[in-house]
Amino acid sequence: MSSSEWLNGNFQLSYQLLDHIGGNIFDHRWRPNRRTFYTVAVMLLAAVEVLYLLWTDRSDVVKFLEAFQNAMVVSQAVHMRFILMIYTVTSVVIVLGPILLWIILDEKIFIMVYFLPGIDGNSTEGFLVNFALHAVMLPVAIGVYVSLECTFMALIIPVGAYVDAFGNEVSKLNSALNLTERNEATICDQLNRIVRLHQLLIEYATTLQELYSMAILVKISLVYLGIISAIVVIFKSQDDRIAYIYLMLQFEHLTRYCMMGTVITDKNDQLLEYIADINWYQLDQGQAKRLILMLLQAQNATSVTIGNFRPLNAETFVEILKSIYSYVVVLNALFD
Repeated sequence: MSSSEWLNGNFQLSYQLLDHIGGNIFDHRWRPNRRTFYTVAVMLLAAVEVLYLLWTDRSDVVKFLEAFQNAMVVSQAVHMRFILMIYTVTSVVIVLGPILLWIILDEKIFIMVYFLPGIDGNSTEGFLVNFALHAVMLPVAIGVYVSLECTFMALIIPVGAYVDAFGNEVSKLNSALNLTERNEATICDQLNRIVRLHQLLIEYATTLQELYSMAILVKISLVYLGIISAIVVIFKSQDDRIAYIYLMLQFEHLTRYCMMGTVITDKNDQLLEYIADINWYQLDQGQAKRLILMLLQAQNATSVTIGNFRPLNAETFVEILKSIYSYVVVLNALFD
């Protein structure tokens, strides 16, 4: 599959998923419909349920954190195929997990905390009713999460394409400079192409930063709090099996987002190498000055950040993990 086909496939997947849940923001003709009300109703139900649990369990720290880790997932929702597979597997676990636990352990345990008011979840009838509720809610969660994350990935991939194209143009320029009989017009045109492509890359990265900076801050903050809550619940409530699932889910989210941001960081470094590879000593003085400006801009390249605080990359991922460890140790000591 070519890069353009992969890119179009990602957008097409996002388009179809959002259309199925009545929230296709990619279609300029979109208007609210029956599926939109279904999606909004599920989100409101999830938010009300979590707020209710947070309020009723506020005096019990462990129970509060059990509800809080669910709140982190709900809040992220309000804000490729591989991603679709991850969420599909998660959904299968959410749906089949309670049934398997019921059959194997004879315990009625839900992975999600959303229940219909007035229904006893410990009874067989109540268990099945709430189980059906979760099955109804899952399509909205899959549609929202997968479409938004596929769109984010689809917007990051062109950065790599721009940098690779830039490298090809640099090779053409060096080839023109190394010719025995130089064609100054060709050299000038090729240098202009490189400058325009570099400017286009800067504008694209800046637009991506403006669009996603605050959204990434919200996403990473909620994942951060969710991981801390899940770890504390695991320490303090030995019989809470669901906390392990939330911990793995949130950790996967954190890893994937930081790795996607690392793509831009790596490509910025590669861009700087391409500029440094230009045979500047074979250019005239005016042309060489244009390279100096590109070098300065490349050394301070724009990348996607977490709310303009830290770049979204592997180094920040390690720092976040260290910070989570420190907070968990402190909280564990306080609770003891």
